[in-house]
Amino acid sequence: MKKITLFAAVLLAMAGCKDATEELQPQPVSTGSYLIYTTLPTLKFDQLELKVNGTMVGRLTAPFVASGHREVPESSMSNTVLRIERPQGSYTLDAVAILKGQKTVAWSTPLRFETAKIKRSNLQAE
Repeated sequence: MKKITLFAAVLLAMAGCKDATEELQPQPVSTGSYLIYTTLPTLKFDQLELKVNGTMVGRLTAPFVASGHREVPESSMSNTVLRIERPQGSYTLDAVAILKGQKTVAWSTPLRFETAKIKRSNLQAE
C-alpha cells in the first residue's frame, strides 16, 4: 500500500511540474528580415564586418553585382549577401569595410525590423 501511495505522489508531482514547464515556454516572436549587401568595389575591401546592436552577425567578402534582372536574393547567407532576422523593433547596424587589415569605410545606420517583411540595405561609400 505504501508503494502505491508513493507512486501516486510521484505521478502528481510530475504532473504539477509538467504544467509549470509548459507555462514557462516562450511565446512565438514576430520577426522581420534585412538583406545586407554592398556594391562597394573590391578595391575598397576584402571583408566587411557587420554588427547589430554591438553583436557580430556576419561578414561579407565580396560585393553584390547585379546582372540583368538579377535582384538581391532572399536566400540565407552568402559571401555577398547577409540575411539578418530579428524580433520586430529598432536596432543599429554598424559595419566596417576592411582592406588588408586597415579600415577603409564605416557605417552606422538604424534598422527597423517589421513582422514578416524583408527589407534590403545596400552599404555604399559616400
